[in-house]
Amino acid sequence: MPKVNLTATLVRSARCPEGRTKAEYFDTCLTGLVLEVRNTGRKTFFQRYTDARGSQRQYKIGTADAVTLEQARRKGRAVKAEAFLGPDPQVQ
Repeated sequence: MPKVNLTATLVRSARCPEGRTKAEYFDTCLTGLVLEVRNTGRKTFFQRYTDARGSQRQYKIGTADAVTLEQARRKGRAVKAEAFLGPDPQVQ
């Protein structure tokens, strides 16, 4: 899917194309930040990163109705830093 400069307006107006189950919008400001838009209208922020073994992982930040774009970017930066500096953010 497209790389775009995610803005609050774009997050509110983003739609899933007709005939598809989901669309992903990749942020140009923060590498790995993704807005996933489902055909049901649900919008969720994810942060993609590479773990210590070189596998690509995806961390669910939250839904766009509960988390603002700026909060998602802050959390995304924290997830990337944790993955780079220490253990996998998803390992409990």
